[in-house]
Amino acid sequence: MSTFPDVNALVAALPARGAYVEKDSIASVANVHMTLWRAPGRPGLGEKPGSAAGLACSRLTQGAGPLFPVSGGKRNHCLSLTAFLSQPGTVQVVDRVWHSDSLSLNANAPQAVNSVALPARAGGGTGLELALEIWTPGGVTALSPSASYTDPVSGAGRTATMAAGAVPGSAIAGRFFPFTLQGTDRGVSSVQTCTTGLSGVAGEGGLVLYRPLFELVLPSSTSTAYNGFSETGLFEIPDDACLALLDLTATATSGKVRVEYKLVQAVPG
Repeated sequence: MSTFPDVNALVAALPARGAYVEKDSIASVANVHMTLWRAPGRPGLGEKPGSAAGLACSRLTQGAGPLFPVSGGKRNHCLSLTAFLSQPGTVQVVDRVWHSDSLSLNANAPQAVNSVALPARAGGGTGLELALEIWTPGGVTALSPSASYTDPVSGAGRTATMAAGAVPGSAIAGRFFPFTLQGTDRGVSSVQTCTTGLSGVAGEGGLVLYRPLFELVLPSSTSTAYNGFSETGLFEIPDDACLALLDLTATATSGKVRVEYKLVQAVPG
């Protein structure tokens, strides 16, 4: 017979290790997605990959949230998540699987990407989402980017799109624009090209493949949201994940963001 009176006591007794990501406020735009990858804080500024083909990301990538190595067949599971925002909004924890830069925001022809091989945890690309990230602002004309990619099931020659004028000419560094995949596609295993359009000024963009892990909503300023194991479902975090944050606030600054997480390690049943 178990000596634990209920599942809450059992989970509370598990050996857990805690870590956190804390980012300082950056310029933002109300009610749109921003990446905090290059925001100052802990960890520091995220890696800039340096090419359109990009780099695969891991827990050792500069800017990745702390993640504990596993051994003996164990895996990391999220026991709890606590988020603090100085502004009301939503913060999303994601696994940044691959990223690139060096794409001109003033080019009407397809620009070659030919992404490097994804890490093993990408699972062939199933479930990965694709976004355009602004590294350097472009011009004044709104853009409607598209990308040619390979779906794990449907194969090559697929086209990811955005609504007309989805990327405003005023898009600042750090803006994050998710693509819509073609048809019933449910992932991206590689990216071949990206067409941004003519903005008037050759700013710089890049692409990101990422896997959403968890989202926390904080409805008021200087509020805290706590999610225990019953909310997180003890979701698994791949042992080589590159943890990163996306932020959406109702103001022109991101505000200070802090996400604390506790992990337990267990062997799959």
